[in-house]
Amino acid sequence: MIPKELFKEKSSAKNKLKRFMKRKVGKKKKKQQDQVVAVVSDTEEEGNCNAVACIPLPAVIWSRSMTYLPASDFLNTLTAMSSNASMMKEVLPTVIVQTRKILSKKVLPPIQQAADISGLSKELFELMACEDFSSKLRLDVASILSVIASENSKSVMDLGAIPVFVSLLSSSDHDLCSAAVFGLGNLAADHRAEVLSGGVIQPLLELLKPGSKSLSIQRSASWLLSNLCRGAHDHEFCLQSFDTLSLLLSNPDEEILVESCWALVSLTNEHIESVVEANFCPRLCELLNHSSEEVVIPALRAVGNIATGSSEHIQVLLDNNVLPALLYLLSNERKLIQTEACWVISSFTSDMDQIQSVVDNANILPKLIQLMSRRAGDLTLCMEATYAIVNVTRKGNATQVNELMRLGIVRPLVQSLDKDLKAKHTFIILNGLHYVSSM
Repeated sequence: MIPKELFKEKSSAKNKLKRFMKRKVGKKKKKQQDQVVAVVSDTEEEGNCNAVACIPLPAVIWSRSMTYLPASDFLNTLTAMSSNASMMKEVLPTVIVQTRKILSKKVLPPIQQAADISGLSKELFELMACEDFSSKLRLDVASILSVIASENSKSVMDLGAIPVFVSLLSSSDHDLCSAAVFGLGNLAADHRAEVLSGGVIQPLLELLKPGSKSLSIQRSASWLLSNLCRGAHDHEFCLQSFDTLSLLLSNPDEEILVESCWALVSLTNEHIESVVEANFCPRLCELLNHSSEEVVIPALRAVGNIATGSSEHIQVLLDNNVLPALLYLLSNERKLIQTEACWVISSFTSDMDQIQSVVDNANILPKLIQLMSRRAGDLTLCMEATYAIVNVTRKGNATQVNELMRLGIVRPLVQSLDKDLKAKHTFIILNGLHYVSSM
């Protein structure tokens, strides 16, 4: 089985650049930036006091000057000012807008530096929770905290942000709702249990109902649901999410399909029987033929997890024409997809009752033998194909093994032996040769 880490983790919180943070902001003309930076330099003066904190300028001047500072100077200035509570309150609107702009950088935004500013997150959180505060600034605050949660989720969670974010899921303000979804998604990546206990399920499922919200929010909400499904041990949560996931899998939007399939990957790690009973197999098998590889990868992984179940679970997949789809994927240009398809087929050939189904599909065994060659690709792919073939030699009957002999299996097995192979791989190949020779 290929480690999931090899796959691109689209449901990872840190890999989710905050779309709501990318709003266009009108550019202001640059006004003597060098002079302003000189005024608020980080040099230290007598008494080990930062120069920024010592200059007795009115707050309005600080507010205007900070607008033109580079990101690093702005955050350094903010750090120095954080001990002056009265000044911080006066310049807070500027702080909010500028911090949001800085954290919206596409390349290496200084998230941790912002999170480390003493008292800033707490001040921002209190404003986000205040309904009387300007809706635009509340949105900027929610956006800032959501981004900080992607790097330092514990600091945001410790503020008590989960209930506030959950309440914002029902907001009529589209952007506020979107920011709350991203915030909860980032928190759920590291603190799934806490987010679930915060009552997120019902408002989230309401967001995912067809036509209830915009496509962009439904995409974000499906990502949040996928994060909540990771590590899901409780059966009740699975049952709550099944109806919604079934609707999402029928959605034509690619991003929603990707997140929904990854959610099912997580659920099939521990709840195969429930997923099969909920009738997800037909749609998953259908998605193996999807035009987007980003959809195919999680759908294939979910099918593979189901195939590790009982013979009855495998039969359900066979009844939904999974083998033709797997044969097609064996010729995919991406080695990763080929390797995963071999892994799924090896689950079929490890079941004595299902080997014949693979043998009957005339083109699967020849293709597996072809992929066994080191020339066909990397070692992982070659070995997954070898596992699928060796399973037939171990558990197949004489007729099935003779079919492998007819296809010339001995030479590829011998050629697979290599001094660079790990001991376990060598052992598997030798076992295959032993079972063939004993027939």
